[in-house]
Amino acid sequence: VRVSVDDIRIGQVWEQVSKHERGMQLEVVRSTGHRWVLRPVGGGPSRKRGLREGIWTLSAEQINATCRLLRDA
Repeated sequence: VRVSVDDIRIGQVWEQVSKHERGMQLEVVRSTGHRWVLRPVGGGPSRKRGLREGIWTLSAEQINATCRLLRDA
């Protein structure tokens, strides 16, 4: 199931399904126009790329490609 930009909302929790960060949960915290700022929730593999800052910035296409919606806002 693909989501559009309109389906992504602040407060949603997405789970990574890509092989490197599989199982990690990301909460949408804000929008920066065409991209979304997500922060890891519930622990997970903290040594992975991008997590030293604790913030991810992903486009809707990247969210589509690497995550599935776990909990709606």
